Amino acid sequence: MGPAPRRLAATTLGAHHASDAREEAASVYAFLQLKAQLQAMGAPQALLHRCSAAAQDEVRHTRLMAALARAEGASVRPVEDPGVPRAQPQDTAAFNAMTGCVAESFSALLAAWQAEHASDPELQSVYAQIAIDELEHAQPSWDIHAWLMTVVDHPAQVEAALQAALSDLPELGLPSGQEMDALSRAFVRGVWSTLAA
Repeated sequence: MGPAPRRLAATTLGAHHASDAREEAASVYAFLQLKAQLQAMGAPQALLHRCSAAAQDEVRHTRLMAALARAEGASVRPVEDPGVPRAQPQDTAAFNAMTGCVAESFSALLAAWQAEHASDPELQSVYAQIAIDELEHAQPSWDIHAWLMTVVDHPAQVEAALQAALSDLPELGLPSGQEMDALSRAFVRGVWSTLAA
């Protein structure tokens, strides 16, 4: 059972949590799609298992954020299963680079920041757990990236997609302008130094 509702009307905070819950729910399907596409390509079983584990984590995250949303009087619109679209290895590799290597890695960093700076101890606890899980998701994304780069026809295009995703991060300006700008730029520098090593 989630926390007791504190307000009758949905708050701005509740709407934010509801949005986060939908994003987490969408991530469930994203990991399941990735697993199916990798399986069709003959990816190692270990990578498929890590996709399944990540999807299960995202289910838990969805429930956590939905409970926080309901406690603020907000409801969470369900996310429909989009199915598994047919995709070429090139497209799967670009998707993983952008959403796995960049978005998941940065989500871990953002959740860790929120765990430290949130004023509500319950929020701190939720974001701390999400940060740990997102960090665990990021490493498989990089391992999947390494495997995909051995099977795609145009690895330079995949690297370009990754670079574009990294370039977008400093423009987000979250959670507050200067702080998030510095955080995102440090993340981008860290990724590029790792890739150059």
